[in-house]
Amino acid sequence: MEQYSETPDIISISSHHKIEILSPSEIDTLKKGTYQLLAEVGVKYPSKKALTIFADHGAEIDWDSCIVRIPPDLVDKAMSTAPRDIVLGGREPRFDLTLDGSRSYLTTDGCGVHVIDLETRKKRASSKADVAMMARVADAIPMVSFFWPMVSAQDYGKTAPLHECHAGLTNTLKHVRGGTTVHPDLASASEMANTIETVDVFCTIKKNGKTAIAIMAPSDTCLVTATTAIQTKRVTKAFRGLYKARTPKPVAT
Repeated sequence: MEQYSETPDIISISSHHKIEILSPSEIDTLKKGTYQLLAEVGVKYPSKKALTIFADHGAEIDWDSCIVRIPPDLVDKAMSTAPRDIVLGGREPRFDLTLDGSRSYLTTDGCGVHVIDLETRKKRASSKADVAMMARVADAIPMVSFFWPMVSAQDYGKTAPLHECHAGLTNTLKHVRGGTTVHPDLASASEMANTIETVDVFCTIKKNGKTAIAIMAPSDTCLVTATTAIQTKRVTKAFRGLYKARTPKPVAT
């Protein structure tokens, strides 16, 4: 049985001083420009469900082009409902990261595709084992507040992002960040579904009209990747009906 040392508490950076990059007038100009782009140019949402929700709330919809033009009052209404403070959960409460502007956090980052092998000292493709090892190192460093994979799981092809998240979740108690640049059309639903045997539990979470993929960790926590409904369509079909969504704390995003 492997023995691990206790993960030390994280050390955040208190933000006593703030630098105002933009002046109030510049912020106002940026705000007005954003309103104009959303109202006049619009945003493309290739999802009938999303378009219907926008239409129900008063947005102008071009159903042929899937372009949504959002008036300023609707933007303000939506912004007023958005939380100002966000908590990125750790596997234990002491590793929770509160994003309220009062402090900053350091993290690892990547994502490289090669490593120098510690044994042979030769360059090779990075693997899931490398991600796991780096997560263990990050777990032991107090100044690293959360883990972001520094290399990719090249040995798992298109499903690499899922295995990178799994390697992080099973090797650190800290919050895990990750992402994917693989378009859903390039990864088959069956391949994604088969990955379920390696990661813990997949499910879909729907809240406030948004769809997300979740990986349930071995505790009352989960991984949540916020995506649009169209991006998760194929994966959602693979897992729908298999697992019921819970309301856990996100330990990875």
